[in-house]
Amino acid sequence: MKKFVLKLGLFVVLVVGIYLSGVAAGQLLPPQYTNSFNASLLDKMERAEDIEEPKLLVIGGSNIVFGINSRLLEEEFQMPVVNMGVNAGMMSEFQLNVAKKYIREGDIVILGFEYGAYTSEQMNPTTAWYTIENYPELWRCVPNMEKPALLRFYPYYFGEKLIAFLKGGDQIPDQPEYVRTNFDEYGDFSFYRKENVRKDIARNTVIQEAEIEDNVIEKINEFCEEAGKKGVTVYLTFPALDEECVASSPQDIEEFEKKIRESVDCPVISRCHTYIMESKFFYDTNYHLNTEGAKIRTKLLISDMRDKIF
Repeated sequence: MKKFVLKLGLFVVLVVGIYLSGVAAGQLLPPQYTNSFNASLLDKMERAEDIEEPKLLVIGGSNIVFGINSRLLEEEFQMPVVNMGVNAGMMSEFQLNVAKKYIREGDIVILGFEYGAYTSEQMNPTTAWYTIENYPELWRCVPNMEKPALLRFYPYYFGEKLIAFLKGGDQIPDQPEYVRTNFDEYGDFSFYRKENVRKDIARNTVIQEAEIEDNVIEKINEFCEEAGKKGVTVYLTFPALDEECVASSPQDIEEFEKKIRESVDCPVISRCHTYIMESKFFYDTNYHLNTEGAKIRTKLLISDMRDKIF
């Protein structure tokens, strides 16, 4: 029996050693997705780090990436703006962890997560590794509960990374406009989006109180507490959403909003219905506004901020 246990232990050590060697080999390769959509986060982080005066950070998933005109916000409130939006597959907790590194006294933070972010989330491993790559500062922002799953996925990522390396890196995505070079200096997605390019829109976005998970609220409130200690004020708004995709009743939406207001430890400056907008203002998903839609949504946010903050 002892020999069996010893052999099993040696086998486990060998397997783990081989696995860790593979991880190390993968990390020796340089980053291969430096012009990807989420690689824009590196530029956003650099901008947030470089701004020494009080700034306005807007945090959320791709509804923020596609839905904010930061220049309008900056001109209105005379504060430098950083659009910290990133693919929602990175989870709200990751987004908050990144923001914690850059908030300073006098800053204002606007949280604008997608409705799905209030449910029990899981990080998309493909999106995660294409974002994290070789950057330890991003790995440290990954929620601890997500790290085992990402490590299990690493062999697939390593294979993809190796193929990209052999092909010369920075492969063109399926949607060629989804690249880092289409972001402006604020972190907004500046590629001109004329109209809604979708042919079919399904009513598949649920907005219900029952969908809200306590652990998500807990992470938001932890962020608010830490921000408060640093002299940073935090506010919450709601995402822009295509009205044709809404699968919940007005009463359901009211109850959802009420629950959020009662649960988060920061002022909620907006109403859900304000940002449920006509389909013509969207681009290619339920949450991605086109260029005109982003201006309209930003003006709505400016109005909310004038009423509740400034």
